[in-house]
Amino acid sequence: MTEEPRDQAYEEAVEVIDNPNGVQETYEKNLKQYKQENPDQKSLVEGAKDLVEKVTGDK
Repeated sequence: MTEEPRDQAYEEAVEVIDNPNGVQETYEKNLKQYKQENPDQKSLVEGAKDLVEKVTGDK
């Protein structure tokens, strides 16, 4: 690993931590990016919800 990416990652982490909503914003940004890159993947909660609806017949 070269010095620059580590320094950049450190600076980004400091910015996230310094912002009161930084961790939540970063999480949401990463989640959105993940969903765009993996549109066919459902979250565990979505999968469980679908399963409950299937078993109970409720929608």
